Amino acid sequence: MNQMSAGIPEYYATIADLYDEAASKWSRHFAPEWIGKRVHDLDGLSECRVLDLGCGTGMVVKCLSEHREGIHAEGVDVSPKMLEYARATGRYEKLYTLDLHNGLPEIASEAFDLVVAFACLEHLFHPFPCLTETYRVLKVEGRLWASFKAFEADDDGSPPRRRAFRGDLTQTGYSAAEILHMMRFLNMRLIALDLVVGYITSSGLGCPYYVLRAQKTSAPAQDCQGSGVIPGGRPADLTGTPGPMTDDFGMGECCRSHDTNSAR
Repeated sequence: MNQMSAGIPEYYATIADLYDEAASKWSRHFAPEWIGKRVHDLDGLSECRVLDLGCGTGMVVKCLSEHREGIHAEGVDVSPKMLEYARATGRYEKLYTLDLHNGLPEIASEAFDLVVAFACLEHLFHPFPCLTETYRVLKVEGRLWASFKAFEADDDGSPPRRRAFRGDLTQTGYSAAEILHMMRFLNMRLIALDLVVGYITSSGLGCPYYVLRAQKTSAPAQDCQGSGVIPGGRPADLTGTPGPMTDDFGMGECCRSHDTNSAR
């Protein structure tokens, strides 16, 4: 197991029993509201094969199934305890205990209409290898929904540090420009990038996330090595701007109370 993943199974084992209640009540996880507003992406599909990365207890597939029929889901998580809860929902055809640092070796190519990666990419050393695997397993014209902890070095409303630590867990944030750059290297068409309150911290602060919607094109994915997209740095050769960026989930001033004098 990658060193950055080592603390995740133990951490989530301690909160698995309360995770769903906490996510829906005090922490107000973004996924249910966001999915409700974006599920129309799937309107053209009578049946939808979904791969849920970092599936946890199964919140994403539960929300999808509440909004439409024909969901056929598989899930991946590094925490066996969280997967017990996902299995108990009866909504997954297959579940895999995998560290996303190591790819998706048990999962077939071009098998899914939708890949969801919510609240898991920030725990990786770098998200691009995992995103390359999402490209592989998506069907042509398939959709990617993915969240990134937001970090904008020049924005006083952004969290004050790119990397945050909670015990053995590490969370890394990315800018909108960096996310766009990764999508370009994947030859994924960016549909939109939403700025949302990912969750409310125990101290009452809103944690900002970018949530993207992208579509696989028929062109092959490129190698991101040397692209300049690395934690702690900004892409070196960006041009243009992302597709529509919205703030219709109440982000507003929610994160403005962070200590912006802290080192970035």
